[in-house]
Amino acid sequence: MSPSAPRILFYVQHLLGIGHLKRAALIAEALTQAGMEVHLVQGGLPSPVRFNVKACYQLPPVTCCNADFSNLVDPQGVPIDASYRQQRAEQLLQITAAIQPDLLLIELFPFGRRQFRFELLPLLEQARSQGIPTACSLRDILVQKSTPHPKREEETVAYVEQYFNRVLVHSDPSLVTLEQSCPFTHRIRHKLSYTGYVADSGSSPSTPRPREGVVVSAGGGAVGYPLLEAIVQCKGETSLANQPWTLITGPGLDDVRFSRLQQVALKAGIVVERFRDDFVSLLAKSSLSISQAGYNTTMEVLATATPALVIPYGEGGETEQRQRSEILQRKGLIQWLPADSLRPEILAPAIDRAAQQSPPPLSIDLSGAHTTARLLQDMLQEVGP
Repeated sequence: MSPSAPRILFYVQHLLGIGHLKRAALIAEALTQAGMEVHLVQGGLPSPVRFNVKACYQLPPVTCCNADFSNLVDPQGVPIDASYRQQRAEQLLQITAAIQPDLLLIELFPFGRRQFRFELLPLLEQARSQGIPTACSLRDILVQKSTPHPKREEETVAYVEQYFNRVLVHSDPSLVTLEQSCPFTHRIRHKLSYTGYVADSGSSPSTPRPREGVVVSAGGGAVGYPLLEAIVQCKGETSLANQPWTLITGPGLDDVRFSRLQQVALKAGIVVERFRDDFVSLLAKSSLSISQAGYNTTMEVLATATPALVIPYGEGGETEQRQRSEILQRKGLIQWLPADSLRPEILAPAIDRAAQQSPPPLSIDLSGAHTTARLLQDMLQEVGP
């Protein structure tokens, strides 16, 4: 290990939304506060998420054009080819050689992002040959496939055993364990460490104020338009119609639909914005949050004790958000509706019910970012100078 501040290479690849980046930003902040030198490599489209790190590196951007993440494309929507893949893989190795990291932190892989094996396996092989410890940063719930994939399971277990010292699960096991969405967890249990949830609790106002207003958010914006459109149509039928409403579309909503939504929302007295740096503070002042059920927004809702109605995203075989919604509703922490309920006669009464709820005292561990920093420090000490 380096005698100075340990250098961490943190690899993150977002595709459909920006949730991976937001969680990575909180973890990176905690690592920086703990005295580590963080070098973050991102491979998705540029985003407004800010990072407090030593340096950020942008690989040639890749996104996806379908909900099941099977078709990778460049920013112009052109499918990436072998040359594009080689360019990314070579650039990633060049960045790594320049940084000479003391530890690698890889987000999601090998439990996801398998399409990026072309660049990650050479990186991991290099790290292993040089004795660089490696950890996987993993969310609480994985997408469960309708059809078993024994070969994929075997490959994932093999990658964990071969390349990773630890798998850091960003969950509180008293709420969600990896076993609930990953059937082969028992085979890698010796590598697992639970960190607690990674959450941004924002800054509490110096003087508590009554909550007012409804915040409707769509994460990164790539898939939330039906929810936003439905909310505009039903606002007037809710008991909160006279309170201020704010729609935050996310940066991924295209300009045409953003303009269309602005025009309709203006007539309904609703403010529409793409992104808010102060989202968590805004949430903490609100009477109600309406959103999908992604990891980050859900944790921000819990951290701020904001009454919430969530409509989980479920296209392309996605099961993660629905499972999270069901677990949290059983605990009395949120209310949820399926995505096919976006009609005023269903949505408006659900909004009213959710606004009346008083979330119980929170007993969930939300210190995941700082625990991640501590666990990585432990890994570095195990390796030694």
